[in-house]
This record gives sequence, structure tokens and C-alpha cells, in this order.
Amino acid sequence: MVGFVALAAVTAALDRNTGVWLQSTRHALSTLAPPQQNQSMLRTVAPGMLTLMTITFFLLLTLVHRMADVFTWVVVEQFLLHRVNQAFFGYFAGVSAYYVVVVAVVSPAQAVFSTIVALVLGVLALVALVTFNYLVLDQLRPTSVVERVVQLTIATRANQLKWLGRVRQEPLLEELPGATVHAERSGYLVDIDLDLLGRAVASAAGAIEIELCGGLGDHMVVGSPLAKVRTEVPADRELLADAVLNALWCGRERQVNRDPSYGVHQLSSIGWASATQRDPEAALVTADGLHTLLAHWTSANATACAPDRRAARLPIVYRDNIIAEVLSSLANIAVGAAEGGQHQTCAQVLNVFAMALPQLSPDDQSIATAQVRHTVETVARHPFTGELEQAMAGLRRVLSDTDRPELADQLPRAGS
Repeated sequence: MVGFVALAAVTAALDRNTGVWLQSTRHALSTLAPPQQNQSMLRTVAPGMLTLMTITFFLLLTLVHRMADVFTWVVVEQFLLHRVNQAFFGYFAGVSAYYVVVVAVVSPAQAVFSTIVALVLGVLALVALVTFNYLVLDQLRPTSVVERVVQLTIATRANQLKWLGRVRQEPLLEELPGATVHAERSGYLVDIDLDLLGRAVASAAGAIEIELCGGLGDHMVVGSPLAKVRTEVPADRELLADAVLNALWCGRERQVNRDPSYGVHQLSSIGWASATQRDPEAALVTADGLHTLLAHWTSANATACAPDRRAARLPIVYRDNIIAEVLSSLANIAVGAAEGGQHQTCAQVLNVFAMALPQLSPDDQSIATAQVRHTVETVARHPFTGELEQAMAGLRRVLSDTDRPELADQLPRAGS
């Protein structure tokens, strides 16, 4: 917007400039578009253009708000995060500011450069308005919303894997004396400065271990335990406690570009909200999106993104449970689908469990089995359909193949 105001100032200065070097250009433009008529037209068109943009923006924001009622506030957040949307909003606001400055500052008898530029910007604004309307409608489709969240989450997780390989998954020095570091402010844990903690660890004299009590995305309040600092040398505890407070950043809202579990939470919210509605499309797409995350994070591709496991790990413990969060999100969608009468979504969730279960690690398979048990108890209350029966049969085969025949035998059958 500042750029358009500066452009208005430049064109106004050119119109007022009486230098000989501009006379030929001004004469040519005046012949093509007489300034008196242009300025008169601009005074007529500018209010209409502003009114059109205002009405269009009102309708678009109403549509976005309506979609947020159906698919939760994630739709609005994704709409505002789109760089393309920000560029369009900036352009329209800038054009409006340019019109106001030109009409207020430039004399009709001198308006040559400013009105020509205004006309060009106006034509481009009309074209951009049509394009923007189409883009907004495309962005609000369930597939577009879910796909964007999935891609952002995958990218964030890839960055997270780089530093997860530098820390421990379980504590090794629990026998050391230690102290608990408590939060000094409230908010969500949005980032961890591992480099700062690494420097603090390197400066310690004896054996040490820092066990983080929470993970990215957890909500902390004043006094919440942040970490347990275990040291062989008592003097190191205060140093490491200060490092923990400086390295763990709390904010008022979670950020999907730093916290992949927030992307999982967004998909879970979209899936649950849409599963309780009449149209199953968004819930089905969300279940597929969660399956995509599982496929990325349990395959060889996820291992390739991780750093060299042979490298020395920092004595920092961070428990990563994002796979469990994805599995829990699938179960949540099944609960909403059962309450909303969406047998298609229930069947799709069971299919995702069946396809993902063989690819999981043994620990994650145990978690998935528990979620399957909860999901089946919910889905069993739903009248059986052909899709549900096929999904149950497929899940039954997978459970038998993964050495869980007792749970496979407990799955309900049609007519039972």
C-alpha cells in the first residue's frame, strides 16, 4: 500500500513538472487520453470501484466465515496465511489509496500521467478481482484446505526430524540428582532453541541430562514444569536452568510452520467437525490426509530425511509422539462420523488403520491397536453397510497377519 501511495506522489510530481524534457511525452499522452475527460471519468469511476471492491470483499469474507462454521477456524487461518491472498488484498488496498490521492491532489488540467496510470491500475484491478474470486473458491474446497495443511505439516516435520536425531528419546541418567525448571510465563510451546541448549550442555563440567517435560504445541502456564535438569555437579544446575528458560519459547498461538503436531490437530478438527455434518466429502478427504502423513512418516522416505543416527546425541530428552497423535485423530473422526451417521467415513477410517498398521513400528502398532479397539466399539453402534463390512473384513485380515488374532476375532460381523 505504501508503494502505491509513493507511485501516486511520483505521478503527481510528473504532472506538475513543467520541464521541456517531459513536454513531448505529456503531449502524446494528452492526445491519446485528454486529461479533463480522464479526470472527470476517474472521479466517477473511483467511488464505483471502491464500492465494488467493498461488496466483493464482504461476500468473500462471509463465504470464508461460513466455511469456518463447517470446517472450523482452520479455514480462516489458512486463508490469511496464503501469500497470494495477501498480495491481492495489498493490491486492492493500494489501488484504492492511489485513487484517493490522485483525486485529492492532482489538478484536472494537469492530470496526465496520474490518470493514465490510474486507468491501467483500474483495468488490472478488475481482472485481478475476477481471478481472486476464482482462487478463493478454489482454496475453500475441502481438498484444497486439507492438501495445504498436509503439505505444510510434512515440510515442518522434515525440518523437525533434523534435530530429533540429535536428542534422546528416553532418559539415561535418571539416577543423577536434579531439579525441575518451571515456566515463568503462559502460552504454547512454539519453538525449542536446540543450539542454545547444546552450548549450555557443552559448558557443563560433569555428567548431565535435560529431560523436557512437554513437547511442541503443549500449553504451559506459570509454574508448569518445563524440564528436569540432572547434573553431577550442583553448580551446573542453575546454568542449565537458565538455558532451558531461554531456549523454550512460549507464544499465544501455535504455528504450523514450527510445530507439525499442530497440523495434525488442524486435520483432526476439520475431520471431526465435517464428520458431524451431512456431507461426508471433507471428512473422507481429511482421513486420506492423515493417511498421507502416516505414509510419509513411517516409510523409508522419512528415514532418509533424518540425520545420521550414528552421530553423538545431546544429553537432552524429547519424547516424540506425533504418530500417536495421528492415530488418535483418526479415531476422533470415526467417533464424529458415527454420531453424524456417516458410514462412508467410518469405513474409510477403518481402511486407513488396515493399510497403515503393517507399516508401523511395534510400539506404534500397539498404540494403533488400542485406537482400533476404541474405534470399533464406536462404529459397531452404526448400522452395517456393504462398505463397513468390507472395511471390517480387511481390518480383520490385517490384525491376524500382525499377530493380533484376539482383536481380529472381536471385530463385529454383519448380522451378528
